[in-house]
Amino acid sequence: MRVVIDTNILVGAAKDLSTDHIAVLTLLYIFKQSLMLDYEEVLLGEYRDNVGRCVLFQKWYQAMQTGQLICWGNGHLPQRMAAELRRRHFHESEDQVVVALAVHGDKYIVTEDSDFGKGNIVRAIEHRDVLAYLTHDLRLIVHNAREACERLGGADRS
Repeated sequence: MRVVIDTNILVGAAKDLSTDHIAVLTLLYIFKQSLMLDYEEVLLGEYRDNVGRCVLFQKWYQAMQTGQLICWGNGHLPQRMAAELRRRHFHESEDQVVVALAVHGDKYIVTEDSDFGKGNIVRAIEHRDVLAYLTHDLRLIVHNAREACERLGGADRS
């Protein structure tokens, strides 16, 4: 499976040393799931800006490269999807790249960004319409770190 990992998951692992976040990265590697990045390296650039100096990230990313577990995809959303997300106040370009990769890939995102309707419960509630659009209309799976651990480490791996 090709998985799109939002930067906040890497920050949680590499800077906060959160066990759930570290587990997501570990399970991705152990079960040979691919990390999906965009051809223009927007997402990779965001990773490097936020955790590029963190040893945990450097070693994990190197292991993913060595294991040929990095795949590249289209980071551009179809115009109508981008417009619908902007209408719902989902406008950060990096977040749109995350969604585009999932749309063009295996439809799986791991994030704790409240803009996606995940993470901080109060702020996530404000964006529940975004989460509904992503999951119901675009048929994406959007998990937080704990949910991703269950999926990646559970019987429904694909």
